[in-house]
Amino acid sequence: MPKIDVVDMNIEYTDGNLSILSRKLRKKIDKILEEDKQVILFLNRRGYSNYVSCRVCRKTLKCPQCGITLIYHKNGGKLNCHYCGRKFDVPSKCPECGSAYIKHSGTGTEKVEEYMRTEYPDYPVDRLDIDSGKTRKQIEAILDDFKKGKTKILVGTQLVAKGLDFSNVGLVGIITADNSLNIPDYRASERTYQLITQVAGRSGRGEEQGSVIVQTFEPKAYPIRYASSYDFEGFFEKEIEIRRALEYPPFTDLVAVMFSDENPKKALSETYRFIKYIKKDYSRVFEPKESTNFKGNRFYTIIKCPKGERNKLIYLINQFETDSIITIDVNPYAIL
Repeated sequence: MPKIDVVDMNIEYTDGNLSILSRKLRKKIDKILEEDKQVILFLNRRGYSNYVSCRVCRKTLKCPQCGITLIYHKNGGKLNCHYCGRKFDVPSKCPECGSAYIKHSGTGTEKVEEYMRTEYPDYPVDRLDIDSGKTRKQIEAILDDFKKGKTKILVGTQLVAKGLDFSNVGLVGIITADNSLNIPDYRASERTYQLITQVAGRSGRGEEQGSVIVQTFEPKAYPIRYASSYDFEGFFEKEIEIRRALEYPPFTDLVAVMFSDENPKKALSETYRFIKYIKKDYSRVFEPKESTNFKGNRFYTIIKCPKGERNKLIYLINQFETDSIITIDVNPYAIL
C-alpha cells in the first residue's frame, strides 16, 4: 500500500503559505513529474468556489427555490444550484442589504484545475467531475488521455476515488480531507475514512510504492489518523464505541419524518404536533429542523427507534392524522 503522509494546514497558514498546495505536496508533485509519473489531486467539491456571500451582512447566496447554498462555476460564470440545477447570474450587489462587497469563498475542482495549469504550464492538466464528464463518452475520453499519459495531472471528485487502475500514478494528493469530515451526519467519520483509503488506493498500482499526501486542518481527527495508517480495526473500535454511546445505528434505527405543506408555518406546526404525539411512546425525538433541500415548506424530525420496534413506530406514524404530506425515511443515507 502507498505511504500516507498527513499535512497540518494550520501550520502552513501560520507560516504564510496560503496557496492550495502545502509545501510538502508541492515538493512531491515536482519530484513525481520529473520522474515522468502522474499525479491525481482529489477534492470532493466541484465548481470554482464553495459559496458566495456578502461581506457586510454576512448573508450567503442561496437558491430561491431550494434554499441551499449556490456554488459559483467560473466556466459559464454562473451560480449553480447543485440540487435543482437552476443557474443564476452573479449579482453586482447583495440582494439583502445592497452592498457591493460580494465575496467568493472556498475551493472547488475548477479552481484547483486552473491553479495547477498556472503553476505547472509544462504539464497537461485535466479535470474529472460531473461537470466535465457529463456523459460516458466524455468520462472515457478524459480517462483514456490519462491512461495514455497525455494528461500528467488529473484533478477530480469522487469519480477518481475508486475503480481507477493506472500503474504510472506515483502520487495522490487530497486537497482538503475536512470536507467530508464536517458534514452534519453521524456517518461523516466513516465516510472520511472510506474516502481517504479509497483515493489512496489509486497511487502505486505499478511495481513501485506510491505516495499519498492528505492536507487537513484537523490532523488529530481519528478518521484521518486511522486512515493514514490503514488501521481499519482501530477505526472500527473507536467508531462503534461512539455509535453505541450516542445510540446511533447499528444500535438503533434512525427514522426521519418530514412534513410538507404549501404553508411553511403549517408544516412547522404539524411537525411540533407530531413530536408531542410520538413522545408518548418514544422519548428520543429530535427538535424540528427545516430541510435544507427545500426552502421553507418542509420540516423534519428524527426519532431514535430501539432495534426491533421499527414496524411499531411506522404504524404509529401512519396513524397520525394530518392534512400535510408525510414522508418517512428509515436510516436515511444523508441527513441535511
